[in-house]
Amino acid sequence: METIRSILLAGLFLLLPMTLIAQKKDKKKKEADTPAVVAPKPPADDKPVDEVGLDKTARATIISFKPPYRYMLVLADKDEEGRFSHVFMTDSTLFPKRRVTYAKNKRKEVKPGDLLSPSSFRPGMDINFHFDHYQRSLRNVAKEIYLDDDYFGRARVSGILEFRDGNRAVIDGHEVKMDEGAVVKGLEEWKNKTFTSFNQMQLGAELTVTGRRDTSGIVYIKQGTMRPIEIGKDDLLMRRAVNKSLVMNKDVLQIGQDKTFRFATNRTVFAYVNDLGQKLIPAYISSLDENHPDYINFKFYLVHDESFNASAYPNGTVIIHTGLLKQLENEAQLAAIISHEIAHVTQRHHTKSYRTGKDWQLLADVGSVLTGYQTGSDIPAQVIQAVKDMSFSSYNREQETQADRVGLQYMVKGGYDPREAAKVWEKLARDEKQGEETEAEAEALQYVLNSTSVGEQRQDNRERATNLAATGYALRYPNYSMQAFRNVTAKKGESVYASHPRSRDRFNHVNFLLSTAFASTSFDNLATNEQEFKQVQALLKEGGSAPAATPAVAPNSPSNGNGRPTGRKPTTGKTPVKRK
Repeated sequence: METIRSILLAGLFLLLPMTLIAQKKDKKKKEADTPAVVAPKPPADDKPVDEVGLDKTARATIISFKPPYRYMLVLADKDEEGRFSHVFMTDSTLFPKRRVTYAKNKRKEVKPGDLLSPSSFRPGMDINFHFDHYQRSLRNVAKEIYLDDDYFGRARVSGILEFRDGNRAVIDGHEVKMDEGAVVKGLEEWKNKTFTSFNQMQLGAELTVTGRRDTSGIVYIKQGTMRPIEIGKDDLLMRRAVNKSLVMNKDVLQIGQDKTFRFATNRTVFAYVNDLGQKLIPAYISSLDENHPDYINFKFYLVHDESFNASAYPNGTVIIHTGLLKQLENEAQLAAIISHEIAHVTQRHHTKSYRTGKDWQLLADVGSVLTGYQTGSDIPAQVIQAVKDMSFSSYNREQETQADRVGLQYMVKGGYDPREAAKVWEKLARDEKQGEETEAEAEALQYVLNSTSVGEQRQDNRERATNLAATGYALRYPNYSMQAFRNVTAKKGESVYASHPRSRDRFNHVNFLLSTAFASTSFDNLATNEQEFKQVQALLKEGGSAPAATPAVAPNSPSNGNGRPTGRKPTTGKTPVKRK
């Protein structure tokens, strides 16, 4: 045993050095096989970055977006500094119909059928956009841009059927088409009747239709209802109360004792305004006999007042100030304002506004007494005040936008270029800014208004589009132009033209209507009549609006025997101004 143990120990002593030698050789071999650690070389294009994009989303209104659709100018909500105003497109920018989803920061594939064309996005439209924002350059690169759901999909329109042409019509200022298989059912006295074409329906009726709105703005209807409209008792009472409150005395139109309008006395200018107004009245009203209870006896008066204003009354009286005529640029702009005022009357906005007012019952009481009051001085003071208030309007925003929408249709049917309507609100924005902003803000606002005139939105004015879209540099003042535009239009809150909503809102709304409801309209044959209008302005400057003694009835306005003009077009003394 002792011998065996000695042999084993001797073997261990011999193996241990050999094992250590072998391990040392393996270690040297591994070290030889391992490559040396070398510091990585920087990429050839590794340059210091100036900025890193921030992933953002925002809601905005489109101001400009034109072919080749690589740049969009917007007014973003809650963007008081104008940081998100300049939006650039890339080849990867999408215009999807609905929200896209991301997985691990990678956008999921979107089918071609779920995409809209960039041309579907027009000035005035509200959008939501997902983008990378670069803080230093104020550059925004769009990833996806969406239209609000209101612009397409299910739609409901309710209002007066005012124009029609086969399967195409205008309801409440919206352009609608009968979809294949569409049926409109009659209500009330038209119960059990069905209609499959607008030509089968009665102008002036109330339609409520449902369907789908295309991105063009046209509503394709599937079904709907139609009911007859008869002038209500409230409307008649309102008209009678106003008739009793408006008194013509020689050369003036008087409301009570202290509200007086002096007529413009130049027969040519007076006839020009009246002829223009009569031309814009929708046919379903103007074609009625003047003794018909639904007939509205529209009368258009030019009065000597230097303010930029016009007003309408529920009995059809429309008053245009000479100051407004002097500041407009052409006849189409005047047509836009008169059409807007006519729409307030045809849509019965006065009755709807005053019905909930504290003086409504008194107005109704006065209107119900046909012979109780003989002169303006006999009318209760509250009624006089209510009628005076109509000079400055008392409409809510919904009524104002409806009057814009319906009024644009009136002026187009009258043959006038509707793009001039937005220029009126452009002018109001210019007027509002005077004396209320810094020189830098004034310059910036001037640039924005010049760059976004609706007259250029539908025109292929490549020079302006190029200047606007290049880099946005011209807009980057110390006070950004978008901020200036917001600040100036918000300072007064309301337009100088009566109590209309802020000019920016009106400007955007009219632009939107032009780019949707009139997207397929050719403006080539629609007039502005600038030359003719300038001739009338020249007559006005010669003293056509100076106060003078005239007959009790306004110049060149035929009487209906009760001391009030009929509103019909004059048969003599017509203006020699030629019109297209």
